[in-house]
Amino acid sequence: MWGDGDYYDASFSIHVSRRYHAKMRDYYQMLYNYTTGFNAFGASGAFVALLGSLTTLAATLSALVALLSLFDSIFKYESKARKHEELCARFTRLAAKLETLDPTSQNLAAIRSDRLLIECEEPAGERRLVERQAACEEGRARGVVEEDLIHLRRDQRIFGYLFTYGMKHLEDQKAARDKRWAAKAALLPEPPHGLPDQARQ
Repeated sequence: MWGDGDYYDASFSIHVSRRYHAKMRDYYQMLYNYTTGFNAFGASGAFVALLGSLTTLAATLSALVALLSLFDSIFKYESKARKHEELCARFTRLAAKLETLDPTSQNLAAIRSDRLLIECEEPAGERRLVERQAACEEGRARGVVEEDLIHLRRDQRIFGYLFTYGMKHLEDQKAARDKRWAAKAALLPEPPHGLPDQARQ
C-alpha cells in the first residue's frame, strides 16, 4: 500500500519516530530504575554502616545517594520516560491509522499533518544518533540490505543518548551508499528502493 515514493517516506518516518521514542523511553526508565534501586540500597547500607561505626563508608554511601537524587531531581528521568512513552503511543496509533488508509494524495497530506502535530510536542534536544539507530532498525524490519544501512559505531550506540558526535563517519557511509545507488540506477530501469535520505522527513 504505502510502499512507493512519498508514501513510503511518510510511513518510514512515522515508524522511525515510534522506535525513537520507545528507545528514549527505555533509556530514561532504566536511569530511573537504577537510581531508585541504588538509593534504596545505598540508604540502607549507610544506616547499617553507621550502626557499625563505619563512618567513612556511611558518609560515602550517603553522598552517592544525595548525588544520584540530585541528578534525578534535575533531569527528571521518570517524567521524561512518561513523555516519550506518550509520544511513542501516539506515533504507534498514527502508524495503525496509516494501515487503514488508501495511498492517495489527500490521505498523504492528512498523515503528514497529523505527524507534524505530534512532532510539535516533542521535547527539545533530539538525539540524532538514537534516531539513526531507530532508522536502522526500521530499515531491517523492511528488508533493507545491510550494506544500504548507515551503521553506528559501538560507542555511538552507547553514548548517543547523551550527545551527538562522529557525524563525519556517518556522512562518509551515506556518500558511499549513494555512490552505489547511483551506479545501480545507471544499470536498472528503476533506482534501488532503500532508505529515505533523512530518517524523519
